[in-house]
Amino acid sequence: MGDPVLYGLAGGGEGTLGLGGVVGRPRIVGPVGSFHLGHATDPTSNRWREDRRVRHARFDVASLTVEGVGLPLKAAYLLVAQADGDLQVQWECLAYALDPAPLAPGRYLLDVTTLDGRALRGPAIRVRSVEGAHVFRGDGLLDGVSEVDLG
Repeated sequence: MGDPVLYGLAGGGEGTLGLGGVVGRPRIVGPVGSFHLGHATDPTSNRWREDRRVRHARFDVASLTVEGVGLPLKAAYLLVAQADGDLQVQWECLAYALDPAPLAPGRYLLDVTTLDGRALRGPAIRVRSVEGAHVFRGDGLLDGVSEVDLG
């Protein structure tokens, strides 16, 4: 599969939101409105073309531990989304570490503390790790987020 991409319809047009060439810097192409999760390899699949509303939230991260080991941060963000009808949220953590060392590919347990002191926890796959910029894609439940949090 390709990179995760969000497809949207607004005023009959189509737009995409995905990770650009620089890790953690999204690029938006075209008008974007109602989103749903898809993959760049098959933008025409009916599975991903359903026009469903997606509720979402972004959390600023104060601290992040990966498998119980603290990761000193420059900045980090947790992005959470849930499409109508989905039972589970989709989530990603974008972390900019002080140490430029890459993290090995694999599945990790992440413990996130937000700037307002909330504790969130869930398993994630390391998608990218380049010069201290790490992208983790949720691979299971994210404890600590409720439907009330998603706008």
